[in-house]
Amino acid sequence: MGDRMMCPELWPYGLLQYYFDNYHGRSKLTIPVSDMVPFELGEVRTTGPLSPKYDTMAFAHYCLRTIKSFLRHQHSLIPLRTTMSGKTVVVTGCSNGGLGAAMAKAYQAKGFRVFATLRNRSKAGALEKIKGIEILELDVTSEESIHQCAKAVEKLTGGSLDVLVNNAGISTIRPLLDTSVDDAKKLYDSNVWAILLMAQAFAPMLIKSKGIMCNISSVSSELPFAWQGTYSSSKAAMTRISETLRLEMEPLGVQVVTVILGAVETSGNDPNNRKELELPANSYYQQIASIINRHNKGLVHVKKQNVDVAANNVVNDVLSGRAGFVRRGYASSLTWLLNTFLPYALTTKMINGESGLGELKR
Repeated sequence: MGDRMMCPELWPYGLLQYYFDNYHGRSKLTIPVSDMVPFELGEVRTTGPLSPKYDTMAFAHYCLRTIKSFLRHQHSLIPLRTTMSGKTVVVTGCSNGGLGAAMAKAYQAKGFRVFATLRNRSKAGALEKIKGIEILELDVTSEESIHQCAKAVEKLTGGSLDVLVNNAGISTIRPLLDTSVDDAKKLYDSNVWAILLMAQAFAPMLIKSKGIMCNISSVSSELPFAWQGTYSSSKAAMTRISETLRLEMEPLGVQVVTVILGAVETSGNDPNNRKELELPANSYYQQIASIINRHNKGLVHVKKQNVDVAANNVVNDVLSGRAGFVRRGYASSLTWLLNTFLPYALTTKMINGESGLGELKR
């Protein structure tokens, strides 16, 4: 296997020198890592170098020790699923061009019988034509719709389910002061309470098959990104629910995986598919409305991972027997690194460097 994590030589600002554009001579140090641990790195732009307040070599060694500990203990393992033929999976949020659709295809390619769900069947696209993928309509914000879907799957599978993937969700870019609480509640219904309702409805089938639940969270759950207050807080809540489900369902024979997803190229973040942001005329943020709209339209430069690559990585993680946290997508491990090695105030300032907040202060 022999996968390796590559990061630059740890000088002069320690491990996070990797993430800055203003250094020269990208000499690299190779750190062998277990094939069982996904660790994908990205980069962050900053306006200037950091001035170290500590001995850099001591800091570098501390970074390495911490990373090795992270890689060794981040994930617990469960028995490898070797026989996939005849296995069943439900994947939510399977609109064409999204991560859900890509995961549905990845599971189908491994021999699974796939139940791909989405609110509007007309958005299934090519999934309709793939043998082994069955389309079911499901509104994850409706308890009645969830129970109807669970009954349909129970009838089709004989009462068992091997994998449940909770991927459906919505995102929004908007200042909190201009956010309707009703809209925020709808977002929480989709991103938070849907996970709990799906777990409750499909638990009997998962318990019967000693199956796996995979919940898709986001790097936004770990740090405060300006204009993403409702979305990032919903993902933080969802992550905590997912981790608690892991604890509570493990004695029942069900493994729960929480995927911390980084930047992925999907149809949902295509600028052509996102509406223009309109702020109230009296918004405190009118001065930087155009900057916020660039974030809303996905026009701020962020490198993204191919959706099929991300989907295959997640599916392989689940089927290789991983439980706990998995980090996939571009820069998916960056938030962990920043939270671990930098002061919180510096981290939040750095990740919001292109938010427009600096211009607003002027």
